[in-house]
Amino acid sequence: MSGRTTAQGDGPQAPGAGAGTTAPESPWFRGRLASRYWLRSGSSRSDQDVFETLTLDLGDPRRHDVTAYFVGRLAADIDGIGGDPSQFASIDDRFGNVYGRVYDAYLDFHRLPGLELARAGRQVIHETPEFAYFDGLRLETDSLGEAGIQFGGYAGASTHLYEASSQGDWTAGLYSQARPWNGGRVRIDWMHLEDEALLGSHDDDLLSAGVWQRVGERWDFDVQYSRIEDRDRDVRARATFDDQDSETTAQLSFYQLLNTQKDLVVELDPFFSALHDEFPYWRTGAMVSQRISEEMDLQGGLDIRRVTDRGDIAEFNRDFERVYLTWTSRDLLCDGLSIGVTGDSWHSDSQRVLTWGVDLQKEVAEDWTASIGSYYSLYKFDLFLDTERDNVRSWFAKLAHKASTDLKFDASYELEDSDIGQDHVLRMGVLWRF
Repeated sequence: MSGRTTAQGDGPQAPGAGAGTTAPESPWFRGRLASRYWLRSGSSRSDQDVFETLTLDLGDPRRHDVTAYFVGRLAADIDGIGGDPSQFASIDDRFGNVYGRVYDAYLDFHRLPGLELARAGRQVIHETPEFAYFDGLRLETDSLGEAGIQFGGYAGASTHLYEASSQGDWTAGLYSQARPWNGGRVRIDWMHLEDEALLGSHDDDLLSAGVWQRVGERWDFDVQYSRIEDRDRDVRARATFDDQDSETTAQLSFYQLLNTQKDLVVELDPFFSALHDEFPYWRTGAMVSQRISEEMDLQGGLDIRRVTDRGDIAEFNRDFERVYLTWTSRDLLCDGLSIGVTGDSWHSDSQRVLTWGVDLQKEVAEDWTASIGSYYSLYKFDLFLDTERDNVRSWFAKLAHKASTDLKFDASYELEDSDIGQDHVLRMGVLWRF
């Protein structure tokens, strides 16, 4: 029930070790292979899937002029349900029982004059106001002057993983960022997005601006604003306090969607086909975490969401309030046992729910960790059935084993009990680093 948010960061860092330091060289060929098995069942439905995800990192930017990065996944539907809506069908099933997908595949060119970053291929940019995901080129200049001014740009064919063709889909943008004063950072972005959809073409421009400020050693503030074409889109603000001496952390956040978001390019609203118009709302949250002792922590928080016009309240778009308190202990009852207990108060649509959650984690043997627990969701969106489920109590059990530095195993089971029945999810995985 949160807003559709994006990640923000300081952008890629310049390759190479700092002056006067000697960092160990990386092997020119590195990677990892993650293998996972999923079993879902419930209400006379079942589905089994296998996923193999390969990550490759080729080259060392300190030694090589060109390096490469690749992430891809191969998936197989063991049952071969073929998108049968009576089963746990998903959008992946329309591509067949076995299908592959490339998520990242790009080259980085190092030591080009005046450029901190030169990247070509399939890539994603996280620092933009919405993720820029495309097959193309991105360039970013070195920092200029005392203010550290940087300019960047990117362009290419939009990557829409679930569309058969990218014809007519384009992503392009320009940005500038700087650190013009002590502890401050500013950034301006312009994104141009085109989408050749089945029911018509879309052509949208997004403009955003943000300011980040560090105050002293404990406070961080940021404010961001964006607009689409000639309409205000949203505004967000956040204040964070982090005191290492007292081990106190606090955060206050605010988000407001200013205007109704209708049918846009998929990058600006990937959920329109399922959820339709997104109506204006605001949401605020507060969180405080405090270390009480070496063995105990407390964390409390408040979340409030309000739809701007009460006439717009409907499924997937609701008012709610949540107050919670989490108590965490370590080695309280026995060595190696961590316990987390959460109490929640939910209030929405004339209903008030008091509930709880618990998470117990224990090192059961050398390099073996087990955990069990339960949590509650007042509203939970079911991705497979495209429905909103109410009053969902989830129970889970997990087991993880670190066989070596490069080899890990894990397994988990989850039971979801809601007003429309029970669903079971079993996951097993192996992670191998090489």
